[in-house]
Amino acid sequence: MPVPGAHGLTINGVTMTLDGVKVERTGGRRMEDALPPSFVMFANAHSLFKLTGPSAAAKFTYDFLKNDTGFDLIIVDEASQLPTDHFLAAAEVLWPGEVTLRYTDATPDYERPVPRLLESMAIASMPARRTRVVVVGDQHQLPPVQQVKPPRKLRKVLGSLFHYFLEGHRMPAHQLQVNYRSTDMIVDYTRTLGIYADLRAFRKERPYALLPEVPLEVTSPWVRAVLDPSREVHTLVHRREGERATSPLEATLAAEVVAGFFAQMGVKSAAEERAFWAEHVGVVAPHNAQGRQIIREIKARLGGGEGAARRSSLDDAELDRCLRQTVYSVEKFQGSDRTFIVASMGISARDQLMAEEEFIYGLSRFNVLTSRAKQKMLLLCSRTFLDYIPGDRDIMACASRIRSYAMDFCDRESAVEVLAETGAAETLNWRYREG
Repeated sequence: MPVPGAHGLTINGVTMTLDGVKVERTGGRRMEDALPPSFVMFANAHSLFKLTGPSAAAKFTYDFLKNDTGFDLIIVDEASQLPTDHFLAAAEVLWPGEVTLRYTDATPDYERPVPRLLESMAIASMPARRTRVVVVGDQHQLPPVQQVKPPRKLRKVLGSLFHYFLEGHRMPAHQLQVNYRSTDMIVDYTRTLGIYADLRAFRKERPYALLPEVPLEVTSPWVRAVLDPSREVHTLVHRREGERATSPLEATLAAEVVAGFFAQMGVKSAAEERAFWAEHVGVVAPHNAQGRQIIREIKARLGGGEGAARRSSLDDAELDRCLRQTVYSVEKFQGSDRTFIVASMGISARDQLMAEEEFIYGLSRFNVLTSRAKQKMLLLCSRTFLDYIPGDRDIMACASRIRSYAMDFCDRESAVEVLAETGAAETLNWRYREG
């Protein structure tokens, strides 16, 4: 949907178009000449790299921007996920100028290493017009996804931009004190992690409207209990063992809850359904195989599979696309949120937990998972997952906090009977916190 005052900029090869109209670059004209004197640009590193680089035509090259172009303010969002080198694309649009340094020591020791030598220097002069850079991130969330883990000694440089400035340059950080996303109860759990001092919930004073009542068409007692608008945080614990990457039971439970929530939110039209998948529900699974199994189970309930009535208003192709944007790994959910987050761990084999303990019990990963939920959170896992004790002391501390969510923060419990993927009844431990 077009936004008043917003423009769409597209670069395709040597051609730049603004709102579908080609930007002429003859006579020294560039992109700035087609825009107002003051404007805000949203771009990722790849777009900036393309914008600031020369365009190669058949006989000549010329730039999309003027040589002296600069922005007064650059805000880098989600900097804890941005590789440091990607920021170099933004360096091209800093206001140009020279900075002069001077030694503060009367007789500087030139034999010292460069970092120590720089410590004895101060800024003597800088350009009158310069770019301010604000880096927004969270060192307690997940770093960039990298195919090769950087060496420990180079992690400050090869990791995230946020870590580079915070740890590499000891830049002062200002911790936000207000969580605007989640309910007070979910923020209460975040505070127990011990990584955000004095965090408070905006929604404590301005709470969300209660979710709709669970409709009568949702007949499963345990699904109705989980979807009860007065209960926000839940854990369902099963006793299965030996599951290495997928849990058919957890996939079944996740699909049942999502189908019930679909009915609870009163989704009737295609537009409402697109909003439901994009804004209201998210399913997180550490492994893609578990995610794919959950997608199949959801489609079987909403897409009219196995003789069931079709409840989705979308065709199969669009429903697939929506589900792939709804059932994600934790890494892909960072920076996003949903009204209701369902997490399926999918592993109950002890040897597999041992092999993946650093990955599966990472506190940053669980922090992202729980902090994506706005109004409701459900964790699906095995008792083995909660009881496993990692061999590494740091990972053990992280695992204990995940267990604390299920066994301490969710301080009420009840036995519930569910229908497993085989159709047989199975008893689970339902844990929750009363509102």
